[in-house]
Amino acid sequence: MSEEPIEPSGLGDGLTTATPEPTPSASPSGEAPAFDFSSEDTYNQFVASLPDEIKTSKAINETKDLTSLANQFLNAQSALGKKRLEAPSDDWGEDQWNDFYDTIRPDGGEYSVPDEINIPEEFGEATAPEFTDDAIQELVNFAGNLGLNQQQFDALYNRWALMSVENNQLESASEAETLTQYKTAMLGEWGGDFDINLKNSKEAFTTLANEIPELNQLIENPVVANHPATLKLFNKLSSLIKDSTPVQGSNLPSGFGNGSVQGIKNEIAALDESSADLILANPSQMNLSDRSKREQILAKRAKLYEQLYDK
Repeated sequence: MSEEPIEPSGLGDGLTTATPEPTPSASPSGEAPAFDFSSEDTYNQFVASLPDEIKTSKAINETKDLTSLANQFLNAQSALGKKRLEAPSDDWGEDQWNDFYDTIRPDGGEYSVPDEINIPEEFGEATAPEFTDDAIQELVNFAGNLGLNQQQFDALYNRWALMSVENNQLESASEAETLTQYKTAMLGEWGGDFDINLKNSKEAFTTLANEIPELNQLIENPVVANHPATLKLFNKLSSLIKDSTPVQGSNLPSGFGNGSVQGIKNEIAALDESSADLILANPSQMNLSDRSKREQILAKRAKLYEQLYDK
C-alpha cells in the first residue's frame, strides 16, 4: 500500500515533503529525438571532437555535413572493388602499352561508327560525307593504335567528317573560281566565235570518245574538262576532219555530218571553193543567168551561216 503524501500545513512544511524524481521526456511518438545529419553546426561539433591530425585534413574541412561525409565513405568503399589503371611510365615497352590501351579500348578493339554527325549551321546545307569502308577501317586502326575509348573515337570521327565537309566546300569554291577564269580566258581568245567553237569542241569530243571510251575519264574532273588547252585541242581536232561523213570502212562515227558544226563549216568551205568566181564577181558586170546563180549561192551560204549560229 502506497504511502500517503504529506500535505504541507505550515511554514517550511513543503520543503520537508519528498521531491518526486523527474521522468524522462519522450517524443510524442515514443521515438528518440531526430538527429539532423545535414546540420553544419552538428558537423562542426563532430569535427571539433576529432584528433588534430584528422580534423585538419583537406577532405574533412571541405565537407559540410555528416550526410556528405557518409556519401564520400560509401563512394570510396565502392571504388575499392574496381580495377585501377597503373599510371604509364616512360620506360614502358610495347607490350605494357598494349595492356594499358586494352583496358581503355572497346572490347576486341571494335569501335562503333556514329550514325550521324553534328554539322554546325555555319556550313549551311552541307550534308555528311560518305566514306569508303577502307577509309573508315584506316581511321579505326588509327584510333586503336592511340588507345582511344569509344567516346574519344566518336569525337575523332565527328571532327574528321567536319574537316571533310570544310575541305569539300573549299574545293567547290576554288573550282568555281577556276572555271570562271577559264571562261574569261576563252572569251578573250575566241571572242564572238566562243559559242560555236565550244559546240565544235563538244562534238569532236563526243565523236572521238565513241571510238576511244577512255577519253570519258578526262571530263570526270571539271577543271580538266574545261581547261583552255582541252577545249582548244578538241576544237582543233574538229577542224582536221575534212569530210562531212566518215571514210568508207572507218569505225569513226559520223559525228561531223551535215548537221554538226564542223559539217556546216565544211559545206560553207566547199561552197566558197567551188563558187569563188561567182561570189567574188561584180554582179553589175554579170549576165542575168550568172547573177541568178550567184544569188542562189549567196542565199544558200547565208542559210548555212544561220544554221551554224543557231546550233
